[in-house]
Amino acid sequence: MSGFPEGFGQFEVEHVTSAPAADVYEAFLDPELISRWFGPTGWSVPRDTITVERREGGAYAFQMVNEEDESQSSPVDATIDELRESRYIRATDRGGAELGLPSDVVMETLVEETGQGTRILIRQAPLPEVVFEPATAGWKSSFGKLDALLEERAEAQRRG
Repeated sequence: MSGFPEGFGQFEVEHVTSAPAADVYEAFLDPELISRWFGPTGWSVPRDTITVERREGGAYAFQMVNEEDESQSSPVDATIDELRESRYIRATDRGGAELGLPSDVVMETLVEETGQGTRILIRQAPLPEVVFEPATAGWKSSFGKLDALLEERAEAQRRG
């Protein structure tokens, strides 16, 4: 991903979690799980807005909604370009045009086991550089919700 118009670039954020890579990967593709963690604090993704077709060429779509003002929403209307089981998702989002973003934003999610835990790397491009800071804050908030969900699921598995 390169060759962006002036003022645009590749956004990246990463996070390390203690959950296994397979569980993290699943949280990005399972509609029930997406509805429980995706979006920063104050935003949610209603389950009935989520469509995930787990195949290349499949839909990856949902609507993030502001919990205080439901008239504020942020759509994701993507097509899955590539899947590598438990490791990588690449999708092209066409939902940002109504928000003033480029019509095709490539989203990459890389999930890999490291010595410190499971590393999640998110890349999105092209995005306006002015959104990098709020996007970082939003993803970090979302990662907090993801960690809590994965810990809750791990605890439930331990209890049997």
